[in-house]
Amino acid sequence: MANLNLKIRDGVTGKEVEAELPDDVSIRDLLPAITNELNIAQAGNRKLINKTQNFEYNDEDNLSSRGTVENDRCLLTYEPEFGSTELVDFHFTANFIIRSYD
Repeated sequence: MANLNLKIRDGVTGKEVEAELPDDVSIRDLLPAITNELNIAQAGNRKLINKTQNFEYNDEDNLSSRGTVENDRCLLTYEPEFGSTELVDFHFTANFIIRSYD
């Protein structure tokens, strides 16, 4: 297992974070951590798109299996939902750095 530094942009708000994510965790498991860090309480139909390499990750993919490399730029797309907040216990470590780009 290795960690990769990625830049992830929220497709709805435009907010961008720098994320250090494990390369062997499924995208299905990474998406809740990413949406949580971007302060998105509820998000349906989440998708992560690698804009640097021009492809969409499948839920079963992990960063390593798709050949993701250091500093790739990704876009998180989702449908905002309203309701109770989701409590998630992550079984991996991810580090995020919030950057504001105006």
